[in-house]
Amino acid sequence: MIARINYGAESIRIFNLFIFDEFHIFSAPQIAGVINTMLLINCTNHHKKFLFLSATPDIEFIDKLKIAGFRCQEINPLDKHKYHFPNNQQQEQELQNQNWRQVSRRVRLNLISLEPSFKASETWIKENSNLILEYFQRNPGSKGAIILNSIAAVKRLVPFFQKIFEAHGLTVGENTGLSGKLTKEKSLLADLVFGTSTIDVGVDFKINLLIFESSDAGNFIQRLGRLGRHDGYEKDGEKIKFEEYTTYALVPNFLVERLFLGDNPPLENTGNYDRAFLNTTIKEKYRQINDFRGYYQRWGAVQSFYLFHKLSDRTIQQQYAQSREKFQKACENVFGTSLKSIAGRVSGWAKDWKTTSGKSGNPIAEDASSFRGASSLQCGLYDLTEENEADRFKTYDLPGILGNLEIEMWTEAGFMRTLKETAQRTGQPIPKGKYEHCLGFMKLRSYREERLNWKFVYPGDLQGIADVWKIQVLTGIEVWQPDNNYVREINKRLKKQGLVCYVLRHPIAEVRNRLRLPMHFQLYPISDELSLHDNSAPYAIAFGQSALLLDTLAYRFKSKGDEIWIA
Repeated sequence: MIARINYGAESIRIFNLFIFDEFHIFSAPQIAGVINTMLLINCTNHHKKFLFLSATPDIEFIDKLKIAGFRCQEINPLDKHKYHFPNNQQQEQELQNQNWRQVSRRVRLNLISLEPSFKASETWIKENSNLILEYFQRNPGSKGAIILNSIAAVKRLVPFFQKIFEAHGLTVGENTGLSGKLTKEKSLLADLVFGTSTIDVGVDFKINLLIFESSDAGNFIQRLGRLGRHDGYEKDGEKIKFEEYTTYALVPNFLVERLFLGDNPPLENTGNYDRAFLNTTIKEKYRQINDFRGYYQRWGAVQSFYLFHKLSDRTIQQQYAQSREKFQKACENVFGTSLKSIAGRVSGWAKDWKTTSGKSGNPIAEDASSFRGASSLQCGLYDLTEENEADRFKTYDLPGILGNLEIEMWTEAGFMRTLKETAQRTGQPIPKGKYEHCLGFMKLRSYREERLNWKFVYPGDLQGIADVWKIQVLTGIEVWQPDNNYVREINKRLKKQGLVCYVLRHPIAEVRNRLRLPMHFQLYPISDELSLHDNSAPYAIAFGQSALLLDTLAYRFKSKGDEIWIA
């Protein structure tokens, strides 16, 4: 059966259960959006159920739902003694006879200590390609996944391993956020898959070898949990059984030191540990990243105000009069602020933007009220490395392009014309709405072997801008990358953009370290006209929702003397 699903009010009416999978990867703006949506559904008399699937439940999120009056039930098998960890085959067989289902097999975990630097994981994988190949030769029928944090690293490693593996009758696939549908489907048939996500790994793609890097404790636990789920797989009607399960976790050296060194290390080199103990230990010893809990009160209620304003529209005002008042009260209780004060802030941002640009609109409010968040640095990309024509049309953020891609500038007209022609020729619909607000359009020719340095620049003095410690909308920002022959075309558009941003008077590495920012937090170096030729940019800048997140940590700095970092 094929059904067409309409999102929005109609979907809320039709469906009674809403499932949020992999909820632990949601950031604070997304979680605030989920809370606001649930409050709106509840206050408009739609009684629905919500199921959140997560490797690491968010206690603060649960508390907020309870404040709003939701009845919450946490399903934690460990607390209910619904997990058993047999020490031998006899115990395992006894549990199976009692109808216990095995959800994970015994895994050999190898922790590889690496310097926390760019390309460390990629270099280790290349240098140990023979080790990986030997695993497949020693264990015929094996399936393996290598999960990395960088799409560019995956794109470089896939052809490198294809050349090695194909000589031995083995296949290598790719599954990343930039992979087309056909490429992803083919990857499920490969022997070894490189990816940046665990969407298919351990589910449709059953594995007994896993190599992965992680960015934090939750990410480590979630990725490790993809191994050991299955006894094997079927191929051409034949059952292929896995004989052993092996993983190599590529982790920063400080984690290995905390786990194995010191007076009372929690782990031993040859120890046997159950998953519950290992997960708890990893959570305690891994680097703790910031959870941005200040975001909900400071920015979550801006989205509430946006929805409240929508309920005040004259076409539905009378119908939702009681719901509007109920929604307002619920939001104020959950986020700990009044929508009246939010209205004042929103009005102030609009006036500031009008004074600065002479234009109407409210860029800060638009970013804060957005459910998904839209990047003002997003570019349309025609990927010539993609095999399937219909999958070549993609979006990619400018910073990633500047550092990792070999591209050729293109016109919007040329991009959209090719999109239309490809859709007609292939008979496959290609969505075009996401390209409406792209900064530029390009052809992707290849991925660089070495990452290029670059930075943002501001045509003035950033000192006064950084000293106000608040979200601002700036124009005139450009890219500085002297060896780039297309950067001039980018800057023509970029400098005209009104960019919602937050600027800090500290180098990017210091900000990341002291504020415990996640690995993929979008923070970039920026110089002004006084520091353009400095070896390293003395300022750091974040845009859009990343700027709002940064504001929740940095807005209480002292303006004089020693800074107080709130983390």
